[in-house]
Amino acid sequence: MQGSVRSSEWFVVGALSVLLSALVCVSQLQKQRKMILLSTLPAETVRLCSVKLSGAVQKPGIYEVSSGTRVRDVLRQGRIARYADIQGIDLDLPVDGFLEIAVPELEWISVRVEGAISNPGVFSLPKRARLCDLKAKIHYLSDADKTILRSRRLLQHGETVVILQQVGFTHR
Repeated sequence: MQGSVRSSEWFVVGALSVLLSALVCVSQLQKQRKMILLSTLPAETVRLCSVKLSGAVQKPGIYEVSSGTRVRDVLRQGRIARYADIQGIDLDLPVDGFLEIAVPELEWISVRVEGAISNPGVFSLPKRARLCDLKAKIHYLSDADKTILRSRRLLQHGETVVILQQVGFTHR
């Protein structure tokens, strides 16, 4: 009997079917439970508010959120862009009614450089600057390990770059 299915294979198929059915039932029960909880709450606690996101976000648009949701959570839904400047936005502000948030984009980033250099400090660079762009801004000490600055990795606003000393270097 080459083409027939063995009883052990039918057992596995049956067990998987029962497992899948159980997962579907649990999912439906959870959905019904949420609906019951929402229907028992007073109407004012489930009030939806519209928030319009624009600017330096990956998913701009209008978001419907529950009253009391924090601005931080709405920005998380809209996915803040890499060079978004959120310092002027109150992230803990609760949403209560229509809110429009225009997230500005940074034009310059600040990067702290320290370690084996003679001029440690904070440097302003245009956004999308790379690690190798720091070479022109810093002055190395004689024992500085310059290999880190070969990288073309994009720098992030507020990042700290540490220039290490060469291993085994001796002063003469």
